[in-house]
Amino acid sequence: FCDSPDVSIDMYGLNIERYCDETGGKVAYDGVNKWVKEAKLPGAFLYTEMGCAKPGKDHDGSRPWTQVENFFGKWDAVSGFAAYAYYGNKDFDMFDGDTAEAKLLEDGENFFNKLQVVGTRDSVPPPAELPLPSPTCPKQLFFRNNLHDLAADYKEVEWYSTGEAGWATSCPPAWAVLGKDNSEKSSEDSPKAVTVLSDGVESPTLTTGHQQQGFDFKQYMPVFLTILVVAGLLLLSVAALFLRRGWADARSIRKSQESPEELELPSGFANI
Repeated sequence: FCDSPDVSIDMYGLNIERYCDETGGKVAYDGVNKWVKEAKLPGAFLYTEMGCAKPGKDHDGSRPWTQVENFFGKWDAVSGFAAYAYYGNKDFDMFDGDTAEAKLLEDGENFFNKLQVVGTRDSVPPPAELPLPSPTCPKQLFFRNNLHDLAADYKEVEWYSTGEAGWATSCPPAWAVLGKDNSEKSSEDSPKAVTVLSDGVESPTLTTGHQQQGFDFKQYMPVFLTILVVAGLLLLSVAALFLRRGWADARSIRKSQESPEELELPSGFANI
């Protein structure tokens, strides 16, 4: 969050796995909320990973996700959150596999059930008036108790796409999670996982974790177009060759009919 609005980031995400019990977890979340509110950041502040490790000796239990209940009523400076993790870390897994068809575990069920009482913006104070002032971008970074000069201008850093991910079919539809009356929607055309924002609107994104990517037709569009163009040129070339041969044969037949010539036989044969 620095420099002019046209170059500053729109949102910032923090990975926080501190809510392991009601006492310590609430203290940690309260501290982050206080810091964000005082900073008056000109953008959205999100928890991009949320949830402590599963309880139990081998982390094989399920989390209650009590921090989700009335989340925005307790921490009004945080704009949204994503649960950790879909699959890939046995201490945090909410599904039993990394595919979109993976089965939802009890830990994941607890999370989606708590989303029904997540709270909305109506229960928290209104956000600060916009636009908020943006600080000047620093030229040094404080890391490991030392100041380090930034090697490059942030404006020279290029963005890149990380690709699209498909919906997780085992996740309950977003409208079903929050109990909305959208019975006309089917599970095929509804979002299957959500990142909840502070106004109660579900953003169609997957919970944090590994996810199998679906086939992206747009990504391969240039390849398909190239194949079609090459195939079209080959067909045109073959068609032109046949037309040219046909035209030459037609000329030859017409010429022979207009001025027939005596058939030339190999030596040793006589014309009859």
